[in-house]
Amino acid sequence: MRTNGHAQPKGVAAGWFRTNRNKLFNVLLIGVVLILLFVPGAKPWMMRQLMRTGLYNAKLEVASADTVKNISQLGLSFTDMHGVVLTSDSLTGKVVFINFWATWCPPCRAEMPSLNDMYQQLHRESDIRFVFVTEDEDVAKAIHYLNENKYKMPLYSAVGQPSAIFYNGTLPTTLVFDKKGKLAYKHEGMARYNADKFISKLRSLQ
Repeated sequence: MRTNGHAQPKGVAAGWFRTNRNKLFNVLLIGVVLILLFVPGAKPWMMRQLMRTGLYNAKLEVASADTVKNISQLGLSFTDMHGVVLTSDSLTGKVVFINFWATWCPPCRAEMPSLNDMYQQLHRESDIRFVFVTEDEDVAKAIHYLNENKYKMPLYSAVGQPSAIFYNGTLPTTLVFDKKGKLAYKHEGMARYNADKFISKLRSLQ
């Protein structure tokens, strides 16, 4: 670099950076925050990158005998987009995977690709039933979101008042019940569900 025809000392740029690096960091931090606040897909994208580290892999552990909760206590039935009703009792005898989500929930959107991938791997297995429950007041928004992203999971609306031991309104919430109707897994918050270990455990539930 030259000023008035003379080369600047090499240390000038380095010195300027050391003097102003806190300002640069603050500008960068503010830029990231603004992006997360005002770019709709930014927050789910960042969460998805964190999930890829493996820190958010779902871990399925069968409940111990003294903490058993049964799907019959759930207090909900589910209606699909064709008006077909599923009751919790009718799901006994299958492994049941239930996910509560909403389009306006960034952690829900972050985990959606892994859920879709898991569903694509397992939906043909007759012993496993998937129930993806939208909490959007306008169900059309959920349908549009799934179609727009080419997600194939079956969409349901919940009917009834859920027992708080299963679902207290936190999104996303995921529940897995074994074939006897016992709760095998509950998780509040985002997770990565297409990990091989989780899929293997899901298949092994009896």
